[in-house]
Amino acid sequence: MLVENSVGFIDGCPTPVIVRALLQASKFADNCWKIRSIQVASIARPGDIPISDQAYLVYRHSFVLRCTGQPDRALFIIGKFLDTLPFSYTLSPLLNAIYGLLLSSLSWAYISQRKFTDAISVGSQWIPGVSLYETRAEQKIVTARAIAHRHLGRLDHAIRDPKSVLSASTISRAQLYTVASLSDVYCEKQQFRLAYDVLEANAKTSGLSLTNVDVIPLQDTYYRTLLLSFSHVCSCLGMYVESDAVLLRLKEYFGPGPFATTNDQQRLVRTLVLLAQNQHRQATDLIQWHCAVDSWHNLIHIAIYEYQSVSKSGWDYALICLSLHHARRMAMKEKADDRWLRKASEIFLAPVEDHFWIPSMLSNWVSYILDQDFGLSAELRSRIMVCARLS
Repeated sequence: MLVENSVGFIDGCPTPVIVRALLQASKFADNCWKIRSIQVASIARPGDIPISDQAYLVYRHSFVLRCTGQPDRALFIIGKFLDTLPFSYTLSPLLNAIYGLLLSSLSWAYISQRKFTDAISVGSQWIPGVSLYETRAEQKIVTARAIAHRHLGRLDHAIRDPKSVLSASTISRAQLYTVASLSDVYCEKQQFRLAYDVLEANAKTSGLSLTNVDVIPLQDTYYRTLLLSFSHVCSCLGMYVESDAVLLRLKEYFGPGPFATTNDQQRLVRTLVLLAQNQHRQATDLIQWHCAVDSWHNLIHIAIYEYQSVSKSGWDYALICLSLHHARRMAMKEKADDRWLRKASEIFLAPVEDHFWIPSMLSNWVSYILDQDFGLSAELRSRIMVCARLS
């Protein structure tokens, strides 16, 4: 436990050595410690620490703000810091790499605000270098840019950019996120086998298992994201046993209780979505359909009311409502309660442009819903198709 007036602190402020240790701890520690370490490091007097550490502190602070649902604040502190840098300042490879990290954080903040064009353009301000630090910063910028491209429907760009920074020989932690993003885009293009091969090859290179999931690797946020993409691909390929095995392991890892970051809330929601989809698509009798109904109800409770990770006016929520309506109808063998159909209709037919944020919603769920015959009007069916194209 940190004591601000103990060794390593002067007049209540952490020394440069302690600040650097806190910055490193904020990268690898649990979520609560990330927040606390940044809080303590932020007490340091800017004049006492090198400019590179000041910049990295702003980056880590912005990361924590984004993860706790404060993208506006993240944009503010990054902009404020960049305004203090003189235009004549010569960037060392290390400082240039941190500058790239700051721009990648800006991109992620813009993505959370649905400003996808801004997310793409902000990364173009950075000139990459050849040092290891700069290479890793480039991976983060490219990954954020690719996800922004995916939301704009530019799937070819969303594939080309990540492929350009993936190394065939070594895979860093950050590259796991890039691989997961690339796999998700392949799924959007219905190239499921290619997505599977990309995940399998890169996981093997990194020495990680996609099927035998241990507790310690699960503590890595990039690995959890990679596993979600793998589960998604397996579901698309009809490999439900493999998909469920990983998803149940992830669900167990997340467990009950609050999360310190919105990122893990979103990962839990995606886990539950994939589990519900797998149950739904395999259901053949009343018991299985009732289980599917329970899964969708549980998902709505967690995603909408407990964590608010899915917007009640968003397309993902609308598709969840349609799924619940369809499952209830199959479970009851009669006309289901139309309130979920009405909720979905109000969202999809509203003159508001949204996006599918959960990858599996667009790639292998929209088409499934449209293939069903359970009371969708021609107008609603047409609008869902339009929404899928817009996303």
